[in-house]
Amino acid sequence: WREYLAYNLGASHAAGGDWLAATPYFPEITALAPETAEAFALYDKSLTAAGYAYLSGGEFEQSGAAFEQVRLEGPYSNRALLGYGWSAAERGDYLEALSPWQQLAQRSMLDESARESLLAVPYAYGRLGRPGLALQQYRRASDLYQQELDGLDQAVSAFREQPLAPLLGIAEEGSADWLFETDILPEGDHSPYLQHLVTRHGFQVALRELRDLYSMTAHLQRAEQRVQVLEQVDQHQQQVWSSLVEEDRRNQLAAQQQALNAQRLALVQRLQAAIAAQDGRLLAEQTQTQRWNRLDRASALAASIDTTGKHRQKLKMLRGLMLWQDSEHFAERAWLARQNIRALDALAQQSSTALARVDEAIANRQQSTFAPDIAALAERVQTQAAQVALTLAQSETNLRQVAIAELQRHGEQLRRALGQSQLAIAQIHDRALPTGSHAYAGGNHE
Repeated sequence: WREYLAYNLGASHAAGGDWLAATPYFPEITALAPETAEAFALYDKSLTAAGYAYLSGGEFEQSGAAFEQVRLEGPYSNRALLGYGWSAAERGDYLEALSPWQQLAQRSMLDESARESLLAVPYAYGRLGRPGLALQQYRRASDLYQQELDGLDQAVSAFREQPLAPLLGIAEEGSADWLFETDILPEGDHSPYLQHLVTRHGFQVALRELRDLYSMTAHLQRAEQRVQVLEQVDQHQQQVWSSLVEEDRRNQLAAQQQALNAQRLALVQRLQAAIAAQDGRLLAEQTQTQRWNRLDRASALAASIDTTGKHRQKLKMLRGLMLWQDSEHFAERAWLARQNIRALDALAQQSSTALARVDEAIANRQQSTFAPDIAALAERVQTQAAQVALTLAQSETNLRQVAIAELQRHGEQLRRALGQSQLAIAQIHDRALPTGSHAYAGGNHE
């Protein structure tokens, strides 16, 4: 923590106006080679603080050297660009000051340094003896300030009137981790202001609370749906019990068990008959049985109309072929028949067990005890949902107030800057008028 100690000591002296005492602390930090994002941030912050300390202490060369080392892609680049311009201006090099100020003037007006640079650029042109360019840049600054004020007014109206969830890009179903994992800001007309707001600690706290409350609301909504499912399941169970009491289901189970037993008995008899007669036809599959039936019908027909015996000879050969097929598959079909008998035995046993349980349940049936518990759970969920809804409304109001206060604060700063730019425009016009016209011009300005 030594680097933080050095920075805080330097900042403390600077806050007290003792610039000479503040400046030795910052080089302790900047002398170290930063390696992490945290170290780079502290490095840039220390250089920026050192630059302003040197600037306030009148050491303009050292001030410019400190500002030059701040990374342009870092979070302190705006403050450093502004300070570098002022260090050059204090040395009288207004042309050098224009470069960082012009670059800074292209950035977001929500940044204080960018707003100040819009006035610094025409100031530098004025000091360089270019009143025409100065007037042009003051007008540009005035227009940009007014545009930004219009956008701020719209953003304030949006935070005052629009639903917050779509405005902030928060999924109300509670499944989004916006800002905390993806760091993706919602797109829209107000996204630049939102991007600024999320850098404010008060807004971050209010936003996190709001997101948690949305998540709790979604959780309670899912809980309400689950309670409804429980109620439906309990009602269905009551209907099942009623059906069981009336023995509709028991009769169905008993009929199913009888069908299984009949199917098993028929299969056992077929297997025994086939083994006793060594007749593979008795175990034939349905397709093979259908072939046998067609062959029998064809043979009967041929016996009555085939005088030459030609067709009967072909049918005889076909019968022999099918007998040979049944003989070849006899062992396999017998094995499958035994497997099916065992499967039917297992099903019959399961059916007997299920039927016994149904008989036991019918005998010992009692009224369900879940309905009161489900009703109590539903009441508790509704109570919590009402509490969360009240807290959510308060949280939304708080976040709106935090956002509007921050935006209005920027609006006041913009109005002051707008007034300064308009005053500077009026002064340039006054200086451009002939000496005898000043009084009349002053009356016009009033």
